[in-house]
Amino acid sequence: MPRQRPAALPAPWIPRHAFSFAVLIVLTLLTYINSLHGKFVFDDLQVVQQNSEIMNVKTFRDALNAGWFGVGQRHLLFVTYALNYYWSGLDTFSYHVLNLVLHIVNVLLV
Repeated sequence: MPRQRPAALPAPWIPRHAFSFAVLIVLTLLTYINSLHGKFVFDDLQVVQQNSEIMNVKTFRDALNAGWFGVGQRHLLFVTYALNYYWSGLDTFSYHVLNLVLHIVNVLLV
């Protein structure tokens, strides 16, 4: 009876999909790169520029607590706005970069 060879271990899934991940990241970057230097528009004016909860952020802890109290259920969104404001004030570039990073993470998760 011939001896069976043990099956080869499958390669880890990240290296197998590295090319696909790279293509998705590049496509996402190409899609959103044009918007990185854009200004606040539409509801950004009210949600970011006129939001006292975001404007009163003085510490990192304040930023993490932003959005947990008050109207709406967009807590993570308000925390990211508060962190952006804490790090760079009203410089829209950082807001757009963070959104781009979140889009890339979401694309890779899907």
